[in-house]
Amino acid sequence: MIHGTDCQGFVGASSLDRMGVEALLTNLTKEFKHLKLPKATLKPNPRGR
Repeated sequence: MIHGTDCQGFVGASSLDRMGVEALLTNLTKEFKHLKLPKATLKPNPRGR
């Protein structure tokens, strides 16, 4: 196999296992960052603090 390709390097099994998950997490993080939350309204503190 080494002599039949010009590839260099090694991709371990754990790297291959994460590939599908990494793309999903990246997209999920991007979506989360674009969420718009309603403005918080401050309520008076009954203890006066």
